[in-house]
Amino acid sequence: MKPLQISAVPMACVVGLILALLVFGCGDGGGEGEDGDLADGDGDAEEDEAWNPDDSDSDACSGYGYGGECEPSTGLDCTQDPCAFGSCVERNGVGVCECEAGYAGELCDRCAEGYAPSGLRCIRADACLDYPCVWGTCLVINDEPVCQCDEGYAGALCDACAEGHHVENLRCVAD
Repeated sequence: MKPLQISAVPMACVVGLILALLVFGCGDGGGEGEDGDLADGDGDAEEDEAWNPDDSDSDACSGYGYGGECEPSTGLDCTQDPCAFGSCVERNGVGVCECEAGYAGELCDRCAEGYAPSGLRCIRADACLDYPCVWGTCLVINDEPVCQCDEGYAGALCDACAEGHHVENLRCVAD
């Protein structure tokens, strides 16, 4: 498995900030006009002119995998290693991510159906449902259920007494 690309997180924040500034605007000397409309700094109030994704002249989304009209670009740049939990391959001249088991999304950056996040990974959501740890807790390690036994218990399902313990009143107690 490829390690998580921590550098992607700050870039997402930068993209979010840029989009927020484009949508909500930056101060350009303007403010609110007499009737509450935005003013552009020349004294004339105008209607809110926040960025509009339908505006064909807009280049606000250029870069970051999007074209001028905020439509996803055609394919990924595989030289940038864009797939979080997968491999980038070219199909018909277009870069796409092939996700590892348990991952989905254009960049393999979210859990697939039937999987759930566990720390920085996706694990089978039902891995412990059919794995009863009698006297312990089920953990998922390398996508497999494993019992972590309570003190005094042992066995794959924590259903036996550990060394130095014996059964007393249907429980394992220290010798």
